Amino acid sequence: SGINPGGFQGYPRNVPMPTDLDVLRGSAGVDSPAIEVIAAPNETLAYSGGGYTLAEVALQDIFNDEFAHIMQEWILEPAGM
Repeated sequence: SGINPGGFQGYPRNVPMPTDLDVLRGSAGVDSPAIEVIAAPNETLAYSGGGYTLAEVALQDIFNDEFAHIMQEWILEPAGM
């Protein structure tokens, strides 16, 4: 994918979840480095949790809506879920 990190460690239940933008920036309280492009397109193939976070933020910006609602309306309901 060319975007770091490959995955995330997760957070304890008693710790507030960081926002997607905090994760992208690697802000204080986030357990991963800032998300950045580390390889050119088509240079490598690997899972990227950071890439999914970036896609989530982009969709929320494009649709001006929360990701959960976008998924429900565009993916889950049409799939009968």
